[in-house]
Amino acid sequence: GTVHPETAESVVELAAVRCWLGDAVEAGELFEEGIEVLRREGDRETLARALYEQASIYLDAGVGMERDGGAGSLEAGTALLEESLGIYLELFDETHPNVATIRSKLGTMNLFLGRLAEARRSYEEMERATIARFGSAHASLGVTYSNLAAVHRADGRPVLAEHYARRALQAARRQLRDIGSTVSSRRYRLAAAEVRLNLDLWLSIAAQTGAAAIEQYYEALTWKDIVSLPHRSSTDSEGMTEARRRFARNAGEYAKSTWVEASGQVAEGAERLGLARRLEELEADLR
Repeated sequence: GTVHPETAESVVELAAVRCWLGDAVEAGELFEEGIEVLRREGDRETLARALYEQASIYLDAGVGMERDGGAGSLEAGTALLEESLGIYLELFDETHPNVATIRSKLGTMNLFLGRLAEARRSYEEMERATIARFGSAHASLGVTYSNLAAVHRADGRPVLAEHYARRALQAARRQLRDIGSTVSSRRYRLAAAEVRLNLDLWLSIAAQTGAAAIEQYYEALTWKDIVSLPHRSSTDSEGMTEARRRFARNAGEYAKSTWVEASGQVAEGAERLGLARRLEELEADLR
């Protein structure tokens, strides 16, 4: 019967399959059955994984599924995640990859529940652990920074939100640059989409902080550069590298000429048209 811990482990595996197939209700029931036994006896790591999977179902329920619905599901999921995290830290340490995953999920649940201090703490702990293990340039930090930006924005701290949104955008761009592939690459397109998501986040927050319109427009032009021009690896020719630098310089000039300066003066239309043509020529050089 299911009272035997090995049977409970099999039930947990079956629950994971049902979850993968999209049957969250049956998966949840199976997870509950297996967890009940594993809490008494059985493999602790399997229990921790089952708790995490069950919490994920509660998270989905809390943002629009059935089961308990709403805050009740999120509360239950948060308790399961905290139990799972405790077991992983008991068996391993902060460097275990599942610890970072659980902290991220905990942050998401607390954010939905409006527990901004708890959400921020989860994301900040995740940031510290990632930097300690992989360094400050690791790609996964981008997600953490965007989450911190969301927390600070919800907490009415637009300046801090803009700071983290900018760091998320920088991390996404760094990852895109490191790929060093062509626009036709699926991996490149996925990374470019991540840049776009973080650009949207930063733009939505930058407008609240009074960031210069010129800077915002320049970032949008940089995005245009990312998606419309061929990107090559670090073996790019010197000519291509210089062409890209010229594009960036002229994009900045075009942004300045297009937006109203602090003095309230706008560049003449002819000057804007001339810069636009120069950008088109530079784009042609980069194709």
